[in-house]
Amino acid sequence: MVYGVIYKITNTINSKKYYGQTTQLLKRWSRHRANARNNVDGPLYNAIRLYGLDNFKFEVVCSCDTLAELNEMEEKNISDDNTCSPNGYNIQKGGNKHEHSEETCEKIRKKLTGRKLQPLSQERKEKIRNALIGHKVSDETKIKLREASLNMSDETREKMRQAKLGKKQSPEQIEKVRQRMLTYWALKKSEKNIIS
Repeated sequence: MVYGVIYKITNTINSKKYYGQTTQLLKRWSRHRANARNNVDGPLYNAIRLYGLDNFKFEVVCSCDTLAELNEMEEKNISDDNTCSPNGYNIQKGGNKHEHSEETCEKIRKKLTGRKLQPLSQERKEKIRNALIGHKVSDETKIKLREASLNMSDETREKMRQAKLGKKQSPEQIEKVRQRMLTYWALKKSEKNIIS
């Protein structure tokens, strides 16, 4: 079962790299882009602002079955490619060595308990949509994402199922799905007629 992936971000102008690990690849890439836009400090984000997002390549290096393997592979890639700043964009040696103390975890837990996320405004949704337009994912990354999805554990699938239980789709969502399915079946039918 795939637990997570190691990914690499490469500056196509100076070949400097950043290695990271995640269990939610697209969310992680989205977070990197948002941090760069929101002036978060750090070698990677400063470089994205300086060279422009179009000059960075995002790709999956490998998938890992356990957290221990994920930590080990991140550390190994950072070390082998010597990507700690100033040679690259990593600021730590990887392997999740920066874990919070129990006291800090408790403070975070108390602060977040009972907190509800506000629904995204239409303006915010539009900004997210525009940020994703034109974003290209390599064929290799698509294959690795597909494999990660196919090898998802039953436990993870159940968590995802539970998260969606009881949520109703809006009439607009239902109509979009209906239109997609009508198009899909119309294409299938036309393929069948061509073959016969």
